[in-house]
Amino acid sequence: MLDCSTLSNTDEHKIGEQLREMTVERARMNQPAIVVLDNAHVLFAPDQQEGFSVRAHLLAECLADLIHFLRRYRDRVALLIVCKDLASLPPTLRAVDCMASSIEIEPLNLDDRAAVRTTTLHQQHTILPPSIDRFSPTRQE
Repeated sequence: MLDCSTLSNTDEHKIGEQLREMTVERARMNQPAIVVLDNAHVLFAPDQQEGFSVRAHLLAECLADLIHFLRRYRDRVALLIVCKDLASLPPTLRAVDCMASSIEIEPLNLDDRAAVRTTTLHQQHTILPPSIDRFSPTRQE
């Protein structure tokens, strides 16, 4: 798991290297694996007036390339991008060929987040406890 809020002032090339190391090297070697990018909206924060910054587009392209790489080799690596809302991701990542699906979830407390993480890591088909059964799935068309 990578908390992207810790990378807000990091150079985009270093972030790209970290993402490649997590997904291509560590996750692929330990398949099946789940890579969680928490608070991803921090990396893609848009400029006040101009929309997404050049940095956000570069990071989105890097992440999209990694996703396509994992798909091409049929790796059993799931990439979960956690952000405040779908609109906080650049269009490159929201594209149908990049994102398989999205799920909107009400904000979770720390206990609920831990339950989701534990359930996701230990079960192939996630069955969530009733306390966090607040999912409203949406599918990219």
